Amino acid sequence: MINHYLLQSFQVDEALNVEEQVRADIKSLETCPYSVKTFGEILSKIQKSVDALSLKQYSNLAKWVQHIDMEVEKRLAARLEAGIAAWTACLEGRGDNEEINDDTEESELKEMTHKLGGDPQVF
Repeated sequence: MINHYLLQSFQVDEALNVEEQVRADIKSLETCPYSVKTFGEILSKIQKSVDALSLKQYSNLAKWVQHIDMEVEKRLAARLEAGIAAWTACLEGRGDNEEINDDTEESELKEMTHKLGGDPQVF
C-alpha cells in the first residue's frame, strides 16, 4: 500500500515538474530570438514533454494539451503580428518604436531580451 502512494506521489511531482518546465518554455516564446530555429527548438522541447507524459498515460492529458496549444498559439500570433509591424516599419523607413505601445508595462520592457518582432534589415 505504501509503495502505491509513493508511486502516485512521484507521478504527481513529475507531472508538476513537467508542467512548470512547459510553462517556462511557453513564456520563453515571448522573449527568445526571432528565428525559425529558436522557435522550432522551443516547440520541439514542449512536444517532447507532452510525448513523455503521453507515454505514461497521464489522465486529462488531452485537455491540458489543448490549453498548452492555445497558449503557444497566442504567443506565436503576438510575435507574428509584431514581426509584420517591424517589417512594415522597416520597409517604410520608419523607426522601430512601433512595437512599444501604451499597453506595454515597464516591467515587460525590462524582461524583453529580444525585440518582439525581430530586427528586420533591408540590405
